[in-house]
Amino acid sequence: MRGPFQRPIDPFQPVTGGVIRPSDTGTALPGIVPSNTYRCADGWLVLGANNDSLFVRLMRTAGRDDLADDPRLAHNDGRTIHADE
Repeated sequence: MRGPFQRPIDPFQPVTGGVIRPSDTGTALPGIVPSNTYRCADGWLVLGANNDSLFVRLMRTAGRDDLADDPRLAHNDGRTIHADE
């Protein structure tokens, strides 16, 4: 019998409520933006700037101060809403 702290850990449960599995989403983490694998001119980039300060640093490093300073993208919920833009 398992004790209360011996159940398997599902790392996707906090993000997806345990409903979406990795096989359903490919390399993306639903609700976390940006987080995916992207094709680039010289290969592939695996990117996970999945908190507010990392997003700002990534955008500034990429020369996109406009996105780093965009209030719609200041928090992950806003980045999720605008992910397809």
